[in-house]
Amino acid sequence: MKIEFEIIGTIHSPFKELEGMPIQPTGAKGIEGKICLKDEFKPGIKDIDGFSHLILIYHLHKTNGNALEVKEAIDTLKGNGPKDFVELCMTLGSQMLIAGGKAKDANEAYEMLQKVIENGEALDKLAEFVEAQGGDKNAVYDTDLLPAAVIIEPVYSPKEGYIKHIKCDEIGICSLILGGGRETKESEIDLSVGIILTNKVGDYVKEGDVLAYIHANDNDKLCTAKERFIKAYSFSDDLVV
Repeated sequence: MKIEFEIIGTIHSPFKELEGMPIQPTGAKGIEGKICLKDEFKPGIKDIDGFSHLILIYHLHKTNGNALEVKEAIDTLKGNGPKDFVELCMTLGSQMLIAGGKAKDANEAYEMLQKVIENGEALDKLAEFVEAQGGDKNAVYDTDLLPAAVIIEPVYSPKEGYIKHIKCDEIGICSLILGGGRETKESEIDLSVGIILTNKVGDYVKEGDVLAYIHANDNDKLCTAKERFIKAYSFSDDLVV
């Protein structure tokens, strides 16, 4: 099976710099964006006002990804991704195949996706994407070739209990502090830094358990990010459902 993507339009937003840009849609209330479709695809949105939701598959061609996120994506295409992330990808991917007329139902779509993961075609397709954009496709097959931070620092839980809440936007800002995002359009992104979470909301942790691993290249930035990271967590003695 061969899966190909074709650009059908462009998404425009009022945000030109990282500063002030919301990380989650809930932080963009009142902000309007615009989707411009190519003329030949406009008939496909007839009666679109009758739908409650739209799923947009997009490619951020003017941003640089983080090596840790890329590695997770590669691991997923190798069949070794985190269970919840794999489920998300398989669910969305199945709906795409059904919407595109490639599969008649979710079971057939799931089997099609599982097949290209198991036979390596999915990974090979990613390598094609990377090479087409001037990247080193060998890094897809050997993630040790991806940029790596010199410091890997564990963040320990300050207390025992259930993780009640994690402020996702604060975690994003921690990554920005480390150098993983742009404060201005002139800022250079450090592709090797980032954060790997080990627990999610609802998980029970003991005091001293590792909540995350921070990948950094600067001790001062590490300390600042680590202090802010801890404040993004809240805990409860009661079970969090």
